[in-house]
Amino acid sequence: MGSTEMDGFIGCVLAAESITDATTILHGPFACRMFMSLASERYIKRKHETREGDYFFHFSRIPCTSTDKDDYIYGASKKVAMILDILEQDETEFATIVQSPGAALIGDKLKDEVLDKGLDRKTLVIDSSFMSEKFSLGFDSVLTKIAEKLTEPSEKKRMTANIVGLPFTSRGYARLLKELRRTLSSMGIEVVASIGAGCSIEEFKRSSSAEYNICIHPEYCRMLSRHYENVHGIPTISSGMGAPIGYYSMKAFITEVAERFGTDPSKALQELSEDEEDVRMTMESSVGQADYLNYKTFSIEGESSTIYPLADFLIRFLKMYPKSIKVTESDPVFERKIREMLEKIGCPDALEKEFGSEYTNVLFGPGSFVELLEKQGFCAAGIDISMPSRDQIDIAPKSVMGLEGLHQMLDKVLNAR
Repeated sequence: MGSTEMDGFIGCVLAAESITDATTILHGPFACRMFMSLASERYIKRKHETREGDYFFHFSRIPCTSTDKDDYIYGASKKVAMILDILEQDETEFATIVQSPGAALIGDKLKDEVLDKGLDRKTLVIDSSFMSEKFSLGFDSVLTKIAEKLTEPSEKKRMTANIVGLPFTSRGYARLLKELRRTLSSMGIEVVASIGAGCSIEEFKRSSSAEYNICIHPEYCRMLSRHYENVHGIPTISSGMGAPIGYYSMKAFITEVAERFGTDPSKALQELSEDEEDVRMTMESSVGQADYLNYKTFSIEGESSTIYPLADFLIRFLKMYPKSIKVTESDPVFERKIREMLEKIGCPDALEKEFGSEYTNVLFGPGSFVELLEKQGFCAAGIDISMPSRDQIDIAPKSVMGLEGLHQMLDKVLNAR
């Protein structure tokens, strides 16, 4: 099977695009920007605007210089002038310029051009394309550089937090954010900015006033977390159970956040307990249908901080067992926990088996890939937890995180035959 993973170059561009009212300029060929522009249009919640003419060519996001073979031979000074034109426009409040791997070889001195024009205050030029790196490295690196550019030390506001480590490429991220805000609000905590998941320039600037950062996936915010702690004195809260997936991890997440803030989590925990009781009653009243899942198999391809809580929930709550585990983005703590969990239940070889290579009852992974495997009869149910996903309009939540995501996941898993 071929790789389904997005690389660091895509992560680099999409990190810049995660700021709703900022501009991301791609210095490179037109084809390089197509997927990233479509992803930004589809998943970031902002007013859609189709644009024509130079740079945009019917896309609403990521103006592109469309370098060609002549530029590699004679230089791309005219294309650099196009970039400067965009930067000088009043509507460009902040811009990140990313060079494609090929355009970087031309040797255009973009930083010098930006400085000469006096546009450095509102412009970030990214030197590396991160093409041979993991998606998370490109994403984390660029958000950190943007934080260095936009944030300044400020007075801390009690009971406030930033959400970090949640890229907008995570399935159903927008609905999850609403649920997280409600849950945190029930504990008296206000969210200042959701960095990497659709915050504005102003929210990004105010993020340095937060008391804590709350991490969802540590794989996407290692450098960003260090920057906020070293420069702004903002520590990061990370749950030892990983992302909030399933009742056990969600309880750990709420408890850890409440302990660090010194607040009362009883309302949020009560909601979880009541929901868990309702689900158990529904399963028990299904006249044995839910028991069909006992000792059925599952496979997961995803981040280590997703795999650990998801697998733990499937094993403990649904009595399923793992057939194949593929870690795409790794955190050393959670990768170790995954290995320990698999060894404890006698399935250490799950890390050696190729994802999707043989029949598994339930597959969790990149949407387009698991849909293909489901159609080919490699599973009873395929559950989309990451991009690339089928290009469809999503109204209902599609995350596996939070209560809404858990309900959606359980519906599909429990009805898999």
